[in-house]
Amino acid sequence: MNLTSLMVGAAATGRLDAVTALVECGANVNIHQDGYTAIYWAIMGGHHQIVEYLCLNGAVSSWGPTGFYGENVLEAAALWGSARMMDVLADSVIPRVECSAAVMESCLLQYRQSVCGKRCTEEEFAAFQRLIQKKAILTDGERVWKPIRLQEEALVEDMENMDENGHGETEDENEIFEDAAEEHFPVDESITPLPGEFS
Repeated sequence: MNLTSLMVGAAATGRLDAVTALVECGANVNIHQDGYTAIYWAIMGGHHQIVEYLCLNGAVSSWGPTGFYGENVLEAAALWGSARMMDVLADSVIPRVECSAAVMESCLLQYRQSVCGKRCTEEEFAAFQRLIQKKAILTDGERVWKPIRLQEEALVEDMENMDENGHGETEDENEIFEDAAEEHFPVDESITPLPGEFS
């Protein structure tokens, strides 16, 4: 087993002792596996201490094109992170990230539920707002993200109207959501599945 597999495997499974030992032996914390670095897998697994450790030991905040969303810590947090994970990243030494507000919105409010099987809670939404304020350099400016902040109450109300599977109360509501998603975020059949995608 090579260092890539060891580092990613330790981060993904919450083995802080193993991650620490590998870093002390000179392992690269930004080594890639399937396009993603160890910090991505730690965020996906909910391993806060490993994320903190990686941030303090040179983890980069963005790792480049992957063929799907999840190309930086903010997208990873939007897809997989708990409110606590978002706070850990917001308070970390990791540098600010250039990112698109439209992509952040898509990750947090669409793909988090449809791809990752995790509905965004009110607490997570508020935590992500703080994370964006502290760590994001929005390439498309306030014109996209500002409406999300203004619609927070409407979003929370929508969440309360969802059933336990994250579906709206009526079929019409779901159709409206799907139509809007297709219009703004068309499906690219050439894109590979996100690591950890629910089958």
